[in-house]
Formats: sequence, structure tokens, C-alpha cells
Amino acid sequence: AMTAVEYGEVAALCGWIFDCDYRYLMDLCPVLTHVLAYEDDRLIAHALWLDRPLRTGDGSWLNAAYVEGVATHPDYRNRGCGSAVMRRLQAEIAPYNIGALSPAVAEWYKRLGWEEWLGPLFIARFLLRRLGVADIEARCKGLLGCSSKGVRGCAPELAMDIDGPE
Repeated sequence: AMTAVEYGEVAALCGWIFDCDYRYLMDLCPVLTHVLAYEDDRLIAHALWLDRPLRTGDGSWLNAAYVEGVATHPDYRNRGCGSAVMRRLQAEIAPYNIGALSPAVAEWYKRLGWEEWLGPLFIARFLLRRLGVADIEARCKGLLGCSSKGVRGCAPELAMDIDGPE
């Protein structure tokens, strides 16, 4: 588990990089796994993943590691820090069926072995018609460890094939 100091450092770095209240976003999903890179006592790079069920078409639901918050302090970019964090994250998510993310700069992730998803993307919005927002919130928290706010606007654009357990 992260310490309160580490939590604050992640919120500060990611909030600055993404220009948002990142502490609020981290609080939406109570179960997150972070990969942190430090130089001396300074947080210089970060990435996290959360569990998210994904599927293609009518296929089976896959246990996916959904990657978020990939950030490197500008003073440390182009030095391999972000790549090192992502390589560690990729090693840690190996037990999952698939890894997914929705990147701002797809080419950077492709260099690390991620592949662009060329199939259709959609979110199962039929739930919105049959369930109220409060019901969706409760179900998403139970299924994803995250609020529906984290689900509504997210469609994976890249995926990494992972050899999961048979």
C-alpha cells in the first residue's frame, strides 16, 4: 500500500501533468496498483492499473488490467524513466488476460509492444436505459472497484496480448 506521502506525490505529479485534481480521480477507484520511479527522494515517473472487465463482441469477458496515469516529470523525459515504469507495469500485469489503455500518444506505447485495437469500440450503454445512475454506480464499484464515472468515457484504443493462466 502507498503511504500518505507517496499518495500525495502521485496526486501532485499527475495533477500537474494532466491538469486536473488527480487525488479526486484516484479516490474514485479504491483498488489501484501503482508503479513509482524515484530519483533520490523525488517521484519522477508513475503509472497505475485497475481491474476492468473487457470483451470483444459477444465473446467472454476478459480480466483486463486497464492502465491509467502514465506520467513522467518533464525534467526526466527522454531518459527512459517512463519506459522503465511501463516495462515494470507490463511485467506485473502478466497474469491478466489482456492489458488495455487509451493513450494520448499511441506511438510511444507501440514502441513498448502495445498494439492498436482496430476493431469497434463501445461501452455497454444499455445499462443506462435499464438501470438508474445510482444502480450503475453501485454495480461498477462492485465489479470494477471504481465508480461509473471511470467507465463512461473510457474505451481502450491499444491492447497488449498477455499470456494468462490457461
